[in-house]
Amino acid sequence: MTLSIVILSWNTKDLTRNCLRSIFDNVDDLECEVIVVDNDSQDGSAEMIEKEFPQVKLIKNLENIGFARGNNQGFCESRGEYVLFLNSDTIAPSPKEKSYLRKMVEAIKNDNKIGALAPKLVYPDGEFQDEFFRKIPSLAQTFWLYLLPMSKLTYKIDFLRKRYLTDINPEKSVFVSDINLPGTALLMPSKLCRDLGGWDEGTFYWLEDVDLCQRIKKAGYKLYYFADAEIIHLGGASSAMWDDFKKMYNFRKAYLYYFRKHKSAFQSFLVKWLFILNALTSAPFLLFFGIFKRRFWKKGIAALKFSWRFLGA
Repeated sequence: MTLSIVILSWNTKDLTRNCLRSIFDNVDDLECEVIVVDNDSQDGSAEMIEKEFPQVKLIKNLENIGFARGNNQGFCESRGEYVLFLNSDTIAPSPKEKSYLRKMVEAIKNDNKIGALAPKLVYPDGEFQDEFFRKIPSLAQTFWLYLLPMSKLTYKIDFLRKRYLTDINPEKSVFVSDINLPGTALLMPSKLCRDLGGWDEGTFYWLEDVDLCQRIKKAGYKLYYFADAEIIHLGGASSAMWDDFKKMYNFRKAYLYYFRKHKSAFQSFLVKWLFILNALTSAPFLLFFGIFKRRFWKKGIAALKFSWRFLGA
């Protein structure tokens, strides 16, 4: 078996259907298997897969076990020489000459230095999703993007964007060192994935791909951005179903976990307390504006709740 594709599904029935259709339109003559791990969807996703895609190996969980555990569960059932971890909110365009799957597999086969490869991700209108190819987290980046009201400014100013977000050229395939490859569509040799112990299950969701990329580099392999394969990524389909508190807490908890694992204890201490102080100082303003718009009130309550809960993180 050449390729195993592992997809997580959680209440994304229609998106998962479109994703699977695009995969089977792109398989070409590639020896391939598709494994879907359904994290206790309540929208009929599992039933749809059983009825419309009987060739898919379906794993039905009785609870949402999270991103890393779900991917590891699917990987354990895989048989391919290579494994592609793919989000359910992705769609592959119809191949013009050669399918994106074959292109990606050929690229990683031709260079044994590649530990992970990610294709070009675009929105439905064709715009490149550079925000998914971010710089590896640092203390300076944390201050700038998450603790100061500068994130929107950073996106608009080219110098700041390249310094704190990304400087990748979407049209050029290249090895990257300080850029993270997103777990949205991540291809790697199965042997390497096994040697690394798969995904780190220390967090429920977020930054698992950053951690995996760091471990791939520490193992002596390289990360490769592959511009010749393109995938449409709708983005945030699952996290959009979360409330403000859950988004804030899970992201920052995963962020702190990453710092504790890959950075110093002092940096981790700073990150934790700066997140708490940031939430406490922003809460009064959000609650004030919440008098006029309810969504600000919800965000303010979430910030206060986060501050209390994060003390024990």
